[in-house]
Amino acid sequence: MRFPVSIFCTSLLLAACSGGYERVAAPPPPSAQVTVIAASSGVLTSVGDTRALTARVLAADGQVIASPQVSWRSSAPAVATVSGTGTDATVTAVGNGTALITAMTGDAEYTIGVTVRQVIGSVAIQRPAAVVEPGETMQLTAVALDARFHEIPFITGFTFSTHDTRVVLVTPDGVVTGLASLSDDVEATITAEVTRDGVTALGLTKVRVAPVEPFTFKALMASNNITPDPVFTDGVGVGYLSVGNGIASYVIAWNALSGPATAVHIHGPANAFSGAGILVDLPLPAQSETHGAFRESFTAGDIRSLAGAPPISMDSLVVLIINGSAYLDVHTAAHPAGEIRGQLFWPNF
Repeated sequence: MRFPVSIFCTSLLLAACSGGYERVAAPPPPSAQVTVIAASSGVLTSVGDTRALTARVLAADGQVIASPQVSWRSSAPAVATVSGTGTDATVTAVGNGTALITAMTGDAEYTIGVTVRQVIGSVAIQRPAAVVEPGETMQLTAVALDARFHEIPFITGFTFSTHDTRVVLVTPDGVVTGLASLSDDVEATITAEVTRDGVTALGLTKVRVAPVEPFTFKALMASNNITPDPVFTDGVGVGYLSVGNGIASYVIAWNALSGPATAVHIHGPANAFSGAGILVDLPLPAQSETHGAFRESFTAGDIRSLAGAPPISMDSLVVLIINGSAYLDVHTAAHPAGEIRGQLFWPNF
């Protein structure tokens, strides 16, 4: 009776050994590990700035692999590029933004972020010409530059100015009007300034004013402080006048008035400390602003009479100017009696 039992048990054992059990594979050995170390941290502030990276690769047993095969990639090459051989690589800033830099070896990889945000280092002023004629205007523009002199895009809010207000007029948005001074062929220094992220930078350029030939007479205009109604404003201006063959040609320019010019006149006879009636009404351009310039001419027929007397001749007007007895002024709505004025004079006398 024992024999059949032994066979039965052996059969059960064989069935159990070959039954429906799945074979379990042994776990694979752990792969290598890679980490990236940056030589410095923080934001890259100029296009062209670089940062050194080093990859550290460990084998499955935790030992450092001396010469591993490592490749590098950037998620945003327009922001930062990466180039390297083996464990060493260099990131180079290309444009503003954030890029992910990844080091790869086998099926292991490691990623770090790199941010580029240009910081203003200076300002460059762009001008259409180096020379401006008296009474003519030109528009300046400016760009912000980082410390490596690469342009920073989308920067606005530049403010233009100059201390040479007897040479040129400059509006805050960069419109330059040539004036000149008592000497011919002079230069003015113009500044453009901008602030971003608490950093203020400025740039300088020079604009030359061409000689004022053939104009004979000049008037440098400032606040009309003649009593009884003195005016003190930031307005300045200049006028040029030349007479020949019965025609008086002139250039008038002004800047920083309290409002658009409403009238421009030649007055006389009067010295620099008194007022007088209007001798000539100089028509304004169709569009008058707080800054401006225009060229025109007039004849003896445009000279007005004073106090019922016959109008003076063109020659008499020239004599008044030579004697320092005529002045030029610019009127505004806020100052109808004249906001800026200046005595016409003969600079070669």
